[in-house]
Amino acid sequence: AHISFIPRVSDEHGVEDSEETKEEQPTELNDVDDKDDPDVASGEFIFILDRSGSMGGTRITTAIEALSLFIQSLPSDCKFNIVSFGGKFEFMYKTSQKYEKKAIDQTLTKLKYFKANMGGTNMLDPIVAITSLKHNYKYPRNVFILTDGAISNTDTVVNKIKEYNYCTRVHTFGIGSGASAYLVKETAKAGLGTSAMIPDNDPKIKEKIIQALKMASKPAFTDIKVDWKENNGALDFQCPRAPVSRYIYEEESLDIYAIFKKSALVESELELCFFNTFTQSKDSIVLKVDPALTITSQDDSVFKLAAKENLVHYKRTTDPEEIANTTSSSLALSLKYSVLSDQTAFFGKIKNKEKSTLEMKTITIPIRKMRDFAILQRPGSGMYRGRIGGIMRKCGGMARGSRQMDTMMLSKAECAAPIKGMMVNSAASLFTMSNAIKGSAAPEMRARKAVKKSSKANEKCKSEKEVKEKFESRDLMRHVEELGVDDEDECDIMAESTQSCVIPTADYQKVVSFQEPQGYFKALPSKYKDLVAASIPEELKAIISDEKMIAFIWTTIVALYVLEKDYQASKGEWTMIAKKAKTFLKKNGIKDFKQFANF
Repeated sequence: AHISFIPRVSDEHGVEDSEETKEEQPTELNDVDDKDDPDVASGEFIFILDRSGSMGGTRITTAIEALSLFIQSLPSDCKFNIVSFGGKFEFMYKTSQKYEKKAIDQTLTKLKYFKANMGGTNMLDPIVAITSLKHNYKYPRNVFILTDGAISNTDTVVNKIKEYNYCTRVHTFGIGSGASAYLVKETAKAGLGTSAMIPDNDPKIKEKIIQALKMASKPAFTDIKVDWKENNGALDFQCPRAPVSRYIYEEESLDIYAIFKKSALVESELELCFFNTFTQSKDSIVLKVDPALTITSQDDSVFKLAAKENLVHYKRTTDPEEIANTTSSSLALSLKYSVLSDQTAFFGKIKNKEKSTLEMKTITIPIRKMRDFAILQRPGSGMYRGRIGGIMRKCGGMARGSRQMDTMMLSKAECAAPIKGMMVNSAASLFTMSNAIKGSAAPEMRARKAVKKSSKANEKCKSEKEVKEKFESRDLMRHVEELGVDDEDECDIMAESTQSCVIPTADYQKVVSFQEPQGYFKALPSKYKDLVAASIPEELKAIISDEKMIAFIWTTIVALYVLEKDYQASKGEWTMIAKKAKTFLKKNGIKDFKQFANF
């Protein structure tokens, strides 16, 4: 049997051509059709933020600003958490928090102190930690990754994400030119999520992240099970099946395969059961099973697809009995239906009637041993690395010695005097530059430059005198000398302190900051007090009798009116906040707020 389950919350979100739903789901945000406006449902949302050293400067500031908006835009009934990673990783909370005001305010405060100070880029460990967490079918899990780098074990990370994509979707964002496009796209593809490459200083970074959140917060259908009624005894196997059945969103397709013993199959009904995250209730569909329509050929592709799905199930299952028999069951299934598994392999045998009369010869291939080579190791970081990279790029025939390479292998014959002389000259140049940093005029000059640059990124560096004092401190000067940093790096070093980071605030954020987790607005900025004080329409009073509740509803209507009238250009950023407010109004009988917003 083959069942394609394509759920829809309502007819208004339906598609006319069902064949379109069978196409592969888009993994890039640019490919997502955003014409419809799906309802918002509950879920668990975990944001993984890269806080390695390369995220310093404007990148971490922009990321924190986008993450703050992300937290404010989450659905009312959800759970959330934030994971920071670099050379190590840490959860902001031991367990995902319920979306309540106390948790939101605490999170937004903690975000202000985030810095790019966690070392290298180890993405695997946080992925392993998250996928090992127990999942709740009432809160389908979505993970959002923001990184600016590349890793050496991309395939390991991708395989781990793919192993758990039945319960954890992954959406990935690469920020800056150094982000690996392969890492970003493959992790999202394996996690059945969306991806986006975001250039530095892209003004639409928040809009792209919110668009991914919008796709991830659609109504989902989880805990999908099939009851074959009278045919349960005839069932050989079915996939997918609990406890590793994949959850799907509305208008996504879930293919369910089942193989029966034909002799025992009878005409009956089957019940498809699932949990709807939008209504927060269980539901079911009843279908008929007709043995006359079954496929009997073992060579048919449906049998192979069913066997393949069952092999995937054996890799994911958490059932102790199935785990004990995984090897034998996988082998038997693979041999029976000619589907590859970890225990089998295809091979071919060619039979030649005519035997070759040619004599076999042994050919010796000379191999140069490693001792015949000298390794030129590039230094770790800082000014020295930049100078050597520039020297290698300028040297004829040595373009391979660019920043993208960690080592360069040269034969001893090639490591001749000109190269040695070049290295000595470069070292002398470096020492000269290092000594220049210690010059008496350096603090004055770099202080003026730092004031100009840091004023754009951080308000802490307010005066030339304050910057000069920071540079002349013994510890900071020693740090600058050891690293050999340039002017931009100096500004970044000065910006790091125990004080909170100043996050730029868009005008509309002054409005959305008054929204409660449930979706309604208690108040608005003082500039809109006249709109809030306007008389409440009698039609609205007829629907809502509670005086306290009608005040919240009226303020929410005014807030939606203000957002659409004054901040239309930023709609892509506050769209989820407005959706949360509209959901609150719908629950209170207000389907269209515009009929009451006659200002």
